[in-house]
Amino acid sequence: MNVAVVGGTGNLGCYLVRRLAEIGHSVTSIQRSASDVSGNVSYRQGDIRYPGQWCESIADAEVVFHLASVTNEASMKTKRDRSRLWEVNVNGLRNVLRACEGSGVKKVVLASSVSVYAEAFTDARENDPLNGSTPYARSKIEMESLVQEQCEAMDIKWTITRLAPIVAPGGAGNINKLARAIFQNRLPVIPYLDSRTSMTSADTAAEGMMRCGFDSRADNKIFNLAEDDEVSIPQLLEWITDGRPELMPRKLPSIIWFPIRLADQCFSILGLWRLLGRESPINRLAVARTVSNEKIKNALDWEIPHRLKQAVSDLVAVEKELMNKEIPPV
Repeated sequence: MNVAVVGGTGNLGCYLVRRLAEIGHSVTSIQRSASDVSGNVSYRQGDIRYPGQWCESIADAEVVFHLASVTNEASMKTKRDRSRLWEVNVNGLRNVLRACEGSGVKKVVLASSVSVYAEAFTDARENDPLNGSTPYARSKIEMESLVQEQCEAMDIKWTITRLAPIVAPGGAGNINKLARAIFQNRLPVIPYLDSRTSMTSADTAAEGMMRCGFDSRADNKIFNLAEDDEVSIPQLLEWITDGRPELMPRKLPSIIWFPIRLADQCFSILGLWRLLGRESPINRLAVARTVSNEKIKNALDWEIPHRLKQAVSDLVAVEKELMNKEIPPV
């Protein structure tokens, strides 16, 4: 089957492209950077903000997986940065959907995010209100609405996957940055909080999206996509350091942590984080972000594999290798 992956070089995209090719699909990866043809994978360079020749690759596909989006909110410090997020995430998706019109596309699978629910959530389910307020969350809410409205108008099937944070060896996610900071001794102390977060390995996320793309039981449905493990900071640190005490960051003393937390809450109450267009960095550590994955498991008869711990181990190995390459020879 001819399939197109929009954003095929991202944290998840490279895993999805590889797995689709492994099972025999003819894959076109639409991406900003140029690459050579490899096996049954071809690459089409293009910026989805602007219609161009890449649209032809969409029209030739039967299933389109849309992963492309700006995700790094920490770098969005100006109005221009936030405008670019909307241009790529929302207007880019709109261009992809226009390319689907009148073509042979039968289904669109959108990679959304659990951030659509709110800044904090516990056991969130697919029919819960969407209260995400950061620029990234608002863009994902708009993308979900676009896919449902446009696909139904074109009589194209759709599936939306709300992805939990992804652990991707070799990627550029927060877990990668955390591991590197630990091994470079740039994180001497950290608050040890028991708040838990749903997560998924890149392999499991790719498998879930493939199932949604080719299984009619996923047609016109929204799914949370996360593994069963809900991870706390102490557990994540244990995995990253393999339990070696000399690598574990020290616990941030309460006498320091409480004033930091109080100041952050004042920022939130006064609406300063919202004014800055950012989520509180403390909230990322201090609040629960867990979702239920029962709907996708029941709908697709899928026993979600437990790959998260191994993915963290693989991530650590890759980060160590990358750091060794960065050390100049003596």
